[in-house]
Amino acid sequence: SGTEGLQGSCSWACHGVPPKVFSIELGGPLATLASRDPVRRYRITGFLGEGGFGEVFQAELLGARGFRKVVAIKLLRKHGLPDDVIPRFHDEARILGMARDRAIVQVDSPVQLDGRWAIVMEYVEGASAGAVSNRGPFPARVVAEIGAEVGRVMDKLYNAPGPDGVPLHLVHRDIKPANLHITREGDVKLLDFGIARARFETREARTTTELPGTPGYMPPERLQGKDGPFADVFALGVTLRVLLTTERPGDDKPRYQVESTPQIRRVLAMCEAMTQTEYERRPDWPAVRRWCDEIAKAVGGPGLKEWAPRVVPQNTILDRKAPQVGSVLVDGTSAAAPEGIGSPWRMAWWGWGLGLVGLMIGVGGLAFGAVALLVALPWLTRGPELVAPPPVSAVEPAPVAAAPLPAPAPERVAPVPVQPAPVRSIPVDAPVSAPASAVAMTFTSDPLGAEVWIDGEKVGETMLVNYPLIVGKHQVELRGEGSSVSKTVRVGPGQPTRYKWSGGDAWGPLN
Repeated sequence: SGTEGLQGSCSWACHGVPPKVFSIELGGPLATLASRDPVRRYRITGFLGEGGFGEVFQAELLGARGFRKVVAIKLLRKHGLPDDVIPRFHDEARILGMARDRAIVQVDSPVQLDGRWAIVMEYVEGASAGAVSNRGPFPARVVAEIGAEVGRVMDKLYNAPGPDGVPLHLVHRDIKPANLHITREGDVKLLDFGIARARFETREARTTTELPGTPGYMPPERLQGKDGPFADVFALGVTLRVLLTTERPGDDKPRYQVESTPQIRRVLAMCEAMTQTEYERRPDWPAVRRWCDEIAKAVGGPGLKEWAPRVVPQNTILDRKAPQVGSVLVDGTSAAAPEGIGSPWRMAWWGWGLGLVGLMIGVGGLAFGAVALLVALPWLTRGPELVAPPPVSAVEPAPVAAAPLPAPAPERVAPVPVQPAPVRSIPVDAPVSAPASAVAMTFTSDPLGAEVWIDGEKVGETMLVNYPLIVGKHQVELRGEGSSVSKTVRVGPGQPTRYKWSGGDAWGPLN
């Protein structure tokens, strides 16, 4: 309502709202309400899926004064877990606690339920993109919109500051259809950060000799130990291709016959660019988002908001009768240690009482009083025993949240040397090529890090890879430390697609 109104609201809030209200806003209202209960209890209401190290359930948080909330609980097995599973489990909770975005599920800090480590998450109705694709291929526009949303959130998480102010540099490392959740309202949620990598001080898990990811969605450079956002771009390119064609990596043929149309070929061209063998030639996250947005506007057809209510199921509760369904799990990390009936404090009070009664008795009761004091003496000289509270997680509390995880998925971690399954091209009536209205352009410089301005707008820094430009003339300017260069670039058939600036007027095409 205007700057003046906003400032007035801030002034009112700072002077009129008690400090505890601000703590509720920062920590999450539901988290604060739940934390007031001495013990949190969860009634298991449904089975959602399982993985290699645990299960996922729908549950109901039973709070004080009749408070109820539907959540999802990721519950690890009690025994037989590899040494690195629990540290990664804690890191996943930390990452999700720091990643605040509409496309990321909200979580609470790890707890122990029935002696098993658990993460309580935001419950989101809907289904995984992998489950929905079993019903048929996604429309081209829907695939492009999903790609734009994932590109947006991954770019945000990679550059988002961590608790120490340093960018997180988050890499998911397991993007695939099973880890993309679609709601009936057309929202996209990115799930399962169990093997994600990020830069923050409280990280517990450390790099091992195992190869993270799912075969078929892992880029080839991961076999050489190279990892970064370009690896997630590759995985998303494979994922979008699967949603569009229903052909999974390693399948002999698609599950559904998909007619080759200009719209489908245009999305496939984008997927081909995202899955280039040389990771330097893949687009970065801003370019992926821009390209997907452009394709979504151009191809037409139903959008995600119109398509999802007709196709996405209401929930993914499975028919399997898990033994935990119907049981109530108690949060062992929030329960206060009860005072024992026979505690030293109470026994000491009994001793004092007996002694006083003995002293109040007449001369004939002096002997009884002395005996009573002797009996109570060990308790009178003994201090109270300190009862250690149950161990709590080192993870900082995050807002109560929860979201269903996908249906059962294959093990995410494969030992070296697993070769990723090849990403095969779909036979189409016409060859796959770049979109007719745009050409993927690359701009680099020596040294790297120069600002790239196109038609008066800053679009990134070098190296800028596979940036889509409309066919025609464009004014391209590169700005480095103390110098810059501005050139008119022609985009179209037969024109160069890669340019390099070496300072001053040293500018030229690379191909």
